[in-house]
Amino acid sequence: MPVVSVILPTRDRPALLSRALASVQRQTWSDLEIVLVDNNQGPAVRETPALADLLADPRVAVVPAPGARSAAAARNAGLAVARGDWITYLDDDDEYQPDKVAVQLQLARTTGAPLVLCGYTVVLPRRRRIRQAGVAEFRGDALLEADWRAPVQFHRRDAGVRFDETLTAGEDTPFAQAFLLRQGAAVVPNCAHSLVIVHPQIDAPRVHRDGEAIWRSFEVTAALVGTRYSPAALRGYLAMGRLFRAQFGHGGLGHFAGCACAALAARGPGAWRLVVNASARRLGLFKRWVVS
Repeated sequence: MPVVSVILPTRDRPALLSRALASVQRQTWSDLEIVLVDNNQGPAVRETPALADLLADPRVAVVPAPGARSAAAARNAGLAVARGDWITYLDDDDEYQPDKVAVQLQLARTTGAPLVLCGYTVVLPRRRRIRQAGVAEFRGDALLEADWRAPVQFHRRDAGVRFDETLTAGEDTPFAQAFLLRQGAAVVPNCAHSLVIVHPQIDAPRVHRDGEAIWRSFEVTAALVGTRYSPAALRGYLAMGRLFRAQFGHGGLGHFAGCACAALAARGPGAWRLVVNASARRLGLFKRWVVS
């Protein structure tokens, strides 16, 4: 049985998938399986000649899931067959640093934590930004502010937790919060440097531009965590959710300005970058350089 399962859903992006899959196969920790969830609407993964050499790796298990209607459903299809003691994820347009799995596995084993995170790098034209680096752990209210995108999560296998398939965006956070609640985890260690490279598809349709879907994930998360976090932290979390919703067009400019002010009031001066990015996105400025 493999120690680690990497769940990699894909949907009609064979050129991008090649980069993602190769990055997993290059991992310095080799005792892993790659659960490749084939959500293609066009030719199946195994019918794509350009992928033949990569798919010849015996560690790759292709899971057909043509009916998966969201990333949540595709990841759940992978979770249903994953055999590893530890689970992590990769999106088909992103990639791992070579030591990603090894470093997170070592951190999980050393600390005894059921879930660990890591930093990541966002790559845009002429610009890179490193996120979630420089912090060794998250605890208390900081657990609500951490970035829970699936590729930075590395967790113990738990058949009792699944992604919410009613969500079409932002499903990563409620999954992680449900996992923490089920495991009774109060601290999440973090690999304080970048282990994942994120390549936003700037000119392609993306569910993360759906403000209503994003806001729905904030609502679900808030209902799920209840009183686990302080009222101030929950207010700040929901204020950011309203800002994300507004930046994609919900309400008029006055409403957007109110959301921006509320986010700054709730989260403090540290939220200025998110507010500036949200403002640029709402106004259509600097589209190719904005990171939200």
